[in-house]
Amino acid sequence: LASACKEVDRIIALYDNKRTIIHCPSYRKSHQVAELLKSPKVITHEPENFQEKLGLFLKTEGAVFVSPSVAQGVSFDGSKAENQIIMTPSYANIDDPLVKYRLDNGQWAWYNTQALIVFLQQCGRVVRSRDEKADTWLLDIRFNALIQKCWKQIPEWFRLGLK
Repeated sequence: LASACKEVDRIIALYDNKRTIIHCPSYRKSHQVAELLKSPKVITHEPENFQEKLGLFLKTEGAVFVSPSVAQGVSFDGSKAENQIIMTPSYANIDDPLVKYRLDNGQWAWYNTQALIVFLQQCGRVVRSRDEKADTWLLDIRFNALIQKCWKQIPEWFRLGLK
């Protein structure tokens, strides 16, 4: 995690005073990442203070919002956030009884599709229209495998933007 956070610090520095979203898989991981980052403008939250911390993020130039819960339901259109970092693919929790049941019955395609859906939702947070542009950084090498396994499910227009 420490080496990944060094890369995150490097990426944040590229966007001089632009707001950055960092997607993490859990609250625990969000706090670990936040503690390792050098930026004094890192903001994280708990479920009960999400709106307050989101408001602070939107008012703070150069803020970095580290969160496990902005993959859906939040729009960072315009200049609300101008880049984002996705730390790792968000695979369903294998300790969940339904997930375990499906995997025990060979439903790996379903498992990967669920992670792909979250990934596509995350990517859509900072680009909300054809006129907007933003960078999305994928830090975990496991994205390569997810993208390969789900290639045919990924919309063609999205595939064109992958580098």
